[in-house]
Amino acid sequence: MVNYKIVGFDANTGIASVQFENVKQRGTYFDQSISITLPVVDGLYPTGEALNTFITEYYERAEAIATPVVVENAQQITELIYVPPDDMSHARYWYELRSQRNMLLEQSDCTQLPDYPISEEKRIEWRGYRKKLRDFPSTISNPVGAKLPKAPD
Repeated sequence: MVNYKIVGFDANTGIASVQFENVKQRGTYFDQSISITLPVVDGLYPTGEALNTFITEYYERAEAIATPVVVENAQQITELIYVPPDDMSHARYWYELRSQRNMLLEQSDCTQLPDYPISEEKRIEWRGYRKKLRDFPSTISNPVGAKLPKAPD
C-alpha cells in the first residue's frame, strides 16, 4: 500500500502536489513529493477510492490508469490538502483561502452577465454572495479553519 498525502492543489490547472511517505531507494527510506495532473471527465475530478487508485497507480507505474468518478467541484480536492499541525505559516493559509475565494468568484462571474438566464432576484442574491467573497479576507483575523460563504441555491 502506498502512503501519501495531498499537500497542495491548483484548481486552475488540476495539478495536485502529492507527498509519498517512506519511499525506499537504494536501501534508504525518505519522503518524496511529486506533482500529478488529475484527470478531468465531464469537467470533474476523481474522488474517494477512484482518487486513491489513480494516485497509487500513478506512483506505481508513473501513468494514470484509473477511471475517475463524479465530484461536485475542485474545492473537494482542495479540502483534502494535508496541513501539518503548528508548523505551517499563516501566509500559506491565506494563500489557500484566497485561491479558493478567487476560484469561486471566477465560477460565478457569469451570474452577473445581463443575458445569463436567471431572475433579477437571483442575480441580486449572487451579487451579494460575490461581495461577501470579495470582502471575506478583511472580515477574519485568522485564516485557519475559516469557511467561505455559501453560494445561493
